[in-house]
Amino acid sequence: MARWRTMMVAAAVLAVAACSDKPGSGAVEDAVRQQLQDNELLRYDAIKQSNGYKVDDSHYTAIVEYDIVFNKSYQEYVEDVLHPAKPNDAGEALQSLATMIGGPIVVRQTYGDFSKGERRHIVNREYKFLKTDKGWLLRPEE
Repeated sequence: MARWRTMMVAAAVLAVAACSDKPGSGAVEDAVRQQLQDNELLRYDAIKQSNGYKVDDSHYTAIVEYDIVFNKSYQEYVEDVLHPAKPNDAGEALQSLATMIGGPIVVRQTYGDFSKGERRHIVNREYKFLKTDKGWLLRPEE
């Protein structure tokens, strides 16, 4: 799935002319939006390139800011993980156990406590682009 998402990001960015010194801000914002992808917990809003710099002739770093908006509170998220809407079959049981144990811990460490509808502004996030024969390509996050 991650490989497919990376290919989709690449397709969006390849529309940028290969001869340019840097990707256009619209192409940067589109590529970042495709990489972030909204989910059931949160959505991304107001994605904007605020700065950037040329690393060398084939590498560019874009500085991006955006908002994350939580679709549910932390408590609602934990309840959904612990009590899913559909019962799991045997094949999903082990993965579900890992999600129940790890998911809320990782989310809490990443975002802390949050409320439904809460908006947080993320600034100075770096995204790295590679110049290819067909245009600028957003490199996957490392």
